Amino acid sequence: MLNILKAGFFNTVQDFGRAHYKHFGVSLTGALDKPAMTIANQLVGNLNSAAVIEVSLGPLEMAFNDHRKVALTGADFNATLDNRPVYPGWMFHVKPSQKLRLTHAKLGARAYIAIEGGIQVKAIMQSMATDLNSGIGGHHGRSLQQGDSLSLGQQHQAEPLNKPPVAVILPKIDKRIRIIAGPNFTNLTAQSQQALIEQTWQVTPSSNRMGLRLEGQALQFKESLEMYSHGVIPGTIQLPPSGLPIVLLADAQTTGGYPRVAQVIQADIHKLAQLRAGDKFTLQLINIDKANKANAKLKAYLNQIETGLAPKTRQIK
Repeated sequence: MLNILKAGFFNTVQDFGRAHYKHFGVSLTGALDKPAMTIANQLVGNLNSAAVIEVSLGPLEMAFNDHRKVALTGADFNATLDNRPVYPGWMFHVKPSQKLRLTHAKLGARAYIAIEGGIQVKAIMQSMATDLNSGIGGHHGRSLQQGDSLSLGQQHQAEPLNKPPVAVILPKIDKRIRIIAGPNFTNLTAQSQQALIEQTWQVTPSSNRMGLRLEGQALQFKESLEMYSHGVIPGTIQLPPSGLPIVLLADAQTTGGYPRVAQVIQADIHKLAQLRAGDKFTLQLINIDKANKANAKLKAYLNQIETGLAPKTRQIK
């Protein structure tokens, strides 16, 4: 059992989300930074898909009731275990009554806490992910609050408590986001096509898990576009009448009516999760071949970590 002693806003239980229900209008949800979630689970020996806690706004403080392996990944939230620093990318052992505390992010926007055995909540549509918009999944369909208690899955094979911690080198936060052209990219004026990829965009405070709203030089189409609603996915870059792009994230709707000027490549969607209000970044237009190579490179990186950790922490699938 895990007891929540303090909780800021928007700290939720997440997994890989509800990928197979979009045709019913169900949002994907799930961890915004899936590689960070995956690595956290690998560090404690869980399956990659095990539910974790996504931390978006501290403070978050929790107490453990038994011996567990715990790992932090993603943003550095100045975490401490009984007032001793613990760092992203590390697996460490906790004992009964010890307290893990996260305060605020020094760099990045979201951290992930994986606990040996995984968070155990009721699965809805094959996922434990919290959908804040629909109020389903996770812990009662909402953010974690002070006084909440979360069940944990079964512990793995016992290990000596004095076993050294295990760590991996996490990728640096990169503010260059690669995109491919969307269906309506060529509808932009030549000047706006250049502006999309040459200017620096800034994340606005109105951004959330549904999407990032951007501030910069407004983009324009060659002529007015009237469109039927169409499917959208995380990473779709929409252009509303204001001319200021919206980059959709995991909690976004499944259909939309705004033109789609670009699509963030799969390998870079996790980078969006680590952008917070005020952050600046650039977009780089690449082709499909380079996008596929980038996706394969990320997958190989995660597989390499899993293979390297297997003798130390992992349950063999």
